[in-house]
Amino acid sequence: WNQSVLLKSAKPLHAEHLERALQALVSHHDALRLAFTRQGNKWTAQHRSLAEQQALWQQSPLLWTADVADAAALEQLGEQAQRSLELANGNL
Repeated sequence: WNQSVLLKSAKPLHAEHLERALQALVSHHDALRLAFTRQGNKWTAQHRSLAEQQALWQQSPLLWTADVADAAALEQLGEQAQRSLELANGNL
């Protein structure tokens, strides 16, 4: 399972700074680059290289760069983030 949390910053956040911080975190913690495959009833973990992870980030924009008009749009964006977490495709 996973736990989601919505935080509100007292000051404006810069997407570029957040992205660099996330890249440093993922670079340092190999477990954040894990992808899992299921074979029968057994799961196997595989580490992605930094290059593979960066290629994935190029394919889909980070959710915090999206503009939202209202609370309903923000909730929809949160649901999209939850759906994007797939053990088999990575991005823990």
